[in-house]
Amino acid sequence: MPTAYDIRAYQPTDQTPLIALWQQCGLLVPWNDPIKDIERKLRVQPGRPADTLEH
Repeated sequence: MPTAYDIRAYQPTDQTPLIALWQQCGLLVPWNDPIKDIERKLRVQPGRPADTLEH
């Protein structure tokens, strides 16, 4: 049976789990700091470095 998820805007408490998810997916590279990537994205689109799924 499929699991339902709600999509919500990014919150500061999402930083650690979001970076962990990126790491598990192989999306981190040594030359990019994921915290700085999130901060840059928040300056352009507040609340949306990546929408967050809630289970």
